[in-house]
Amino acid sequence: MAKQLEEQETEEQLYNIKTKIWNQIVAETEITEAIALEVDSKVEMLNTRYEKLAEQQGMEWEEFLDEYFKYDTDEYNEQIRLYAESMVKTEMIVYAAAQKEGIEVSEKEYEEQLDSILTSYGYSDRESFEDAAGMALDQFAEEQYSLKLNLYLEKVLDVIYDRIAENAE
Repeated sequence: MAKQLEEQETEEQLYNIKTKIWNQIVAETEITEAIALEVDSKVEMLNTRYEKLAEQQGMEWEEFLDEYFKYDTDEYNEQIRLYAESMVKTEMIVYAAAQKEGIEVSEKEYEEQLDSILTSYGYSDRESFEDAAGMALDQFAEEQYSLKLNLYLEKVLDVIYDRIAENAE
């Protein structure tokens, strides 16, 4: 039990280090004019998602913003743009780094994560999940978890961390 707790603490520390490194990389990446168009697209996508959620909750937009985000419209617009910028930067950096390093996410890895999501929601088969969710499992995984991006991100962070560790020695 003690060994298990020690391993868990080590994993958490490693995760925290990788997260700090990644946040610094994203913060230091600048938005170009071409990327700004992608940010606009993300803002639109996020707005659509939240507007649908507000509608599903039977709430007016301003009420939804106050209830879920604790923002007025101006604050929300500012924060959603910052979030969209972060998303676009992350996607850009992850896929560029993965391509440069020859990092791939195999179909098997992707499917294993889909199965994990399926199980975490209490389903044993995709058909029953898809009937309940109203969408395919892979679509759900991408919309809710950006699954493929996160699998790439994990591998890119491993490479970055290993390089930093090698240079520190």
